[in-house]
Formats: sequence, C-alpha cells, structure tokens
Amino acid sequence: MSLTLDQVRVAVIGLGYVGLPLAVEFGRQRQVIGFDINPRRVEELRAGHDRTLEVADDELASADLRCTTDEAELDAVNVYIVTTPTPIDLYKRPIHPYTISLLASLPQPTTGVETRLPTIEGVAPSLAERERGCAFAPRCPVALPLCHEQ
Repeated sequence: MSLTLDQVRVAVIGLGYVGLPLAVEFGRQRQVIGFDINPRRVEELRAGHDRTLEVADDELASADLRCTTDEAELDAVNVYIVTTPTPIDLYKRPIHPYTISLLASLPQPTTGVETRLPTIEGVAPSLAERERGCAFAPRCPVALPLCHEQ
C-alpha cells in the first residue's frame, strides 16, 4: 500500500515524554491524533498544559493535535507511531520471579572505589598553534617516533 503525503493520517500512541513532543512536532505540519490511556493526562493536554513540562503551553496550543482516550478515533488513522513507557519500575520494583533473580545475579556497583587513568604531566598543547605530530606526544610516556612526525 502506497500513500501520498496528503493521504497520511498520523496517530501518536502514548503521550509521555517521548510521544507528546513527537505529536506536537508532527502537529506543526498536519493534524495528529494523540492517544493515551490515562484520562487525566488527556484532559490536562486538552486544557493546554503539560505538567511534565516537556512541551511549553504555547507550543501545545499551536499544534494541530487532538488528544483522546477513545480507541475508536484511531480508526481514521493509517500511520501509527507507538511510544512506550520506559520500564523504570522493572528495576526498582520487579514483579516476575525470573526478573527478580536475573537482577539479583547482576554484579552491583561498589561505592568509594575510583578507577582513574594516569595523568599526563605537563601543559596542555595550544589548539591555536598546533605543531606537527600528535599534540600529546611531547608529554606522553608511551609516544612512538611516529607520534612526533605526523
């Protein structure tokens, strides 16, 4: 099925921190249906305010965006963009026993242990008056003759 640009009817499903800015951006060019399952979220967007502050009120007002919780409104659409929530709760409060055991088996980062690369002594080279070769070669303990030449 091939569509011309004039035939495209877009819906963004999920009006969170990814979906809403995307829907507003598309809404600058064409009418967009924004679908979300959260009635409170849809009502606040219809009232012209995004409590997450991902989109400014004036940007929201200027977009040709119709927000809805009614799945039937998606019947008129032929391009669906699905944005899904980031599974933050998966790590903080896992439910499935497999996920719990998998997360328990991962090594935990330790605090207080710091890994640092060795410091290269000397003065940083000037970017304005660059010499031949690698800029760090004069103060690099492992510099090769090639580093000074190119």
